Amino acid sequence: MTFFHHYLDLLFEQRNLAGIAEILHEQMTGFGTGAGEVGVNREQSIALYQQDIANAPNPIHYQIQQQHLLCLVADQAYQFNAILRLETEILQQQLVFNKLRVTLVAVQQQTQWRVTHLHASFPTDAHCEDESYPIKELEERNSWLEKRIKEKTHALEDALVEIKQVAETDKLTGLYNRHNTDKLLQSCIEQAQMLQQHFSIILIDADHFKQVNDQYGHLAGDKLLISLSQRLQALLRKDDSIGRWGGEEFLIICPQVEVFEATKLAERIGRTIAQTEFDTIGQQTLSMGVTQYQAGDDFDRLIARADQALYQAKHQGRNRVVTA
Repeated sequence: MTFFHHYLDLLFEQRNLAGIAEILHEQMTGFGTGAGEVGVNREQSIALYQQDIANAPNPIHYQIQQQHLLCLVADQAYQFNAILRLETEILQQQLVFNKLRVTLVAVQQQTQWRVTHLHASFPTDAHCEDESYPIKELEERNSWLEKRIKEKTHALEDALVEIKQVAETDKLTGLYNRHNTDKLLQSCIEQAQMLQQHFSIILIDADHFKQVNDQYGHLAGDKLLISLSQRLQALLRKDDSIGRWGGEEFLIICPQVEVFEATKLAERIGRTIAQTEFDTIGQQTLSMGVTQYQAGDDFDRLIARADQALYQAKHQGRNRVVTA
């Protein structure tokens, strides 16, 4: 919410074009309150901001009458909806604008928040006596605006789907990324603590992966990781989840499965992968550490036990499963 209030301060109170430009996303789109006020990219949007500030350079005092924050993608994308009352002076005349509806979408880009979409409009059926805005012109503008919004809605929806996918999946393999895998594992731990359920995890390492990169190149290494991801997914049960843990490591989460059953699954995975002929490199083996959630485990303790089992598997010669 703080970021969106900062944006409103820059736009209205400070009329700060440089500050606004600094927080706009490269793919910024925007719809203003007037006909023709459409920016389909960052450059056009900045030009519209510049025009707006030039036409009304004085500070615009705003009051937030209603506001709502909607999470589109956790920690990655949010939508801010607000209704504002504006007061300013133009040509020595005090003007009031009521019920400006503002919708902002912001995404996190390289640890910085950026505005990627703006929609501002006035309702035609709710005006106050002190408001000096021409209603007839407003109705014409909003009619045109609604038409353009319909044209752009699908593009925005597609962009949000892409943002969600990027936030949750590993770009190379298409599996859950580390961040999302961590969240899923933490959720399983909390559920197990609350409902006294059990589950198991399998931590997997592709044996001698560095040698694959050194001998065949990183492109061959990437292709191996993609193939491994596809084959591992195909070997899981319907309720199991898998994520890329990092580098050549993967983590499988098996809900409501005890360690004995998870170990059998890991052994079946190991046998199947070892018998598979991979492009370029031929055969590939896996080392795996298996453990089950135990009462009192937190995230770090559970992972440490699986990691220790994986270390033992590699220390004992690789291409094997060790249970802890």
